[in-house]
Amino acid sequence: MKRSVVIFTFIIWAVGLLPAQNVSIPPKQPNISGAAQNEKKRAAATPAATPAAASPVAAATPAAAVTAEAQPIPFLYLWNKVQGWNVGQEERTGFFLFEPALLPPDLLAIPEEKNLSVAVAYENNRFELAFDASGKLALVPIPWAGVYTTVVIRRNAATLPINMELRDEKTRISVLEYEDDRPLRFQYEREGERYFGVLRYWGSAVDESWYSETGELKTLYQYTWSDSRPVQLENIASDGSSISLLRWEYNAYNHIAVMSDEKVQTSFFYDGKNRLVRVIRSGIISDEPDGSDYDRNFQYDELGRLVRQYGRNEEGLFEYRYQYSFDSQGRWIFCRVQAWFEQFGRLVPGSESIITRTFSRR
Repeated sequence: MKRSVVIFTFIIWAVGLLPAQNVSIPPKQPNISGAAQNEKKRAAATPAATPAAASPVAAATPAAAVTAEAQPIPFLYLWNKVQGWNVGQEERTGFFLFEPALLPPDLLAIPEEKNLSVAVAYENNRFELAFDASGKLALVPIPWAGVYTTVVIRRNAATLPINMELRDEKTRISVLEYEDDRPLRFQYEREGERYFGVLRYWGSAVDESWYSETGELKTLYQYTWSDSRPVQLENIASDGSSISLLRWEYNAYNHIAVMSDEKVQTSFFYDGKNRLVRVIRSGIISDEPDGSDYDRNFQYDELGRLVRQYGRNEEGLFEYRYQYSFDSQGRWIFCRVQAWFEQFGRLVPGSESIITRTFSRR
């Protein structure tokens, strides 16, 4: 297609990633005596190579060297998405994949049923979402550092995640300790690398420290919450400076209204039926455009299906038109997308794209 495909971090929360009501981790207010007891318990259970009492700021990686592209996916960001996705009919934009731009917002919308899965194929891309026997997510695409990666989730008897495998990146993340339903310690393994992580909850903030096997503090993330919703993810340097990796703002209906990273800000607008109707993406650093600014609008039919997407990007006007085929249960399983692009001041037809969805029981 004439328009270049650009993958960037969402999310959605989803997109993606972007559910209206994410299950975040509202930090508890500090309890001094309880915190001391928990610290002793963590120290006793933590491997010797994981110094839980180390000063996180003193040895953290310099902020200037840390970007989302250079860092592994932060644990609590991943854990929160795995726990927080809500894919009910009212929250179907929760799995909206921002790129390629032509993908319909309901791409991964399926009923929240046990052992149900959906697989989406688009050109050389494949996105999957699945529920396990308990009705919890077992497979989900997660955005980070410019790509979507498939996460395979395994849970304990209380349905809390204990293993999260990033299948596309050959990465395994294990939760080593919970306190009630809050993770306290984790382990990260990838192609011979291994890190141990410790989480500390401080009022409206959470510190996430990554240690090497020899006990060296490698990375420190900090999360900030407001009204039980995540509002900022930062990387903290040894000198106390920080880089804001992700920021979120919400509207009155708890939908994400603005999401931004170091370079890009994306704004979302919804209609009275909680449907996404407009997305505006613009570069924050004006002298370093990334070539992916756009203004996208969504038009639906009387049944709520996307039939037209139109707007403007740096190449000019564009439009996508959608035609669907359905299965016996009324779910669309085939979508033909006709692209139109501006040429010499008018829209001309471009290539067609095919999107297929397959529903199955696991």
